[in-house]
Amino acid sequence: MASKLKLGDHIYVEHISESDQLWHCITKRIPILLSRGLIKLVVIDSIAAIFRCEYDSNEVAQRAKHIQSVGAKLNWLSLQHDVPVVCVNQVTANMKRSSNVFEPSVLPALGLTWANFVKVRLMISRTNYRLNVDMQSDSENRRPELNPTESVVRCMEVIFSPHLPNNKCYFVVEKTGVVGLT
Repeated sequence: MASKLKLGDHIYVEHISESDQLWHCITKRIPILLSRGLIKLVVIDSIAAIFRCEYDSNEVAQRAKHIQSVGAKLNWLSLQHDVPVVCVNQVTANMKRSSNVFEPSVLPALGLTWANFVKVRLMISRTNYRLNVDMQSDSENRRPELNPTESVVRCMEVIFSPHLPNNKCYFVVEKTGVVGLT
């Protein structure tokens, strides 16, 4: 089944490097695609890069205002069209971290301005573990076998959500897709 599915036929990619291009895309192009029912998920990769590169340190207020406008528009699109919007936002090291073990070692790159628009925050990271995901032929007992030269085990953790418990799950990415680990 996975080999017959041509994912590229169902993905719209827009390469954006400036905030004006992003604004045009989320106010003009994405609404058209959503209204026609052509997309069911919006993913914006590396949203922090646009805002990090385009504004100088003396333009903090203007940057925050633009981030607020983008966040509000993406929330509106999500609600209006009942479609999830995923924004990949890198993290930066918490340089002010104290000895408090509950204080995060990383912070969202877009800071508090962006954090106010986020409804669910997930952290995906690599672990130090690797697995060979050659599955057994018995589909009822599909369990990966240990092999230190294969796929990196990744962790997805719920950092914040009003409707999900704070929890973690582990997975690997294979040629056939994402494989959850139990």
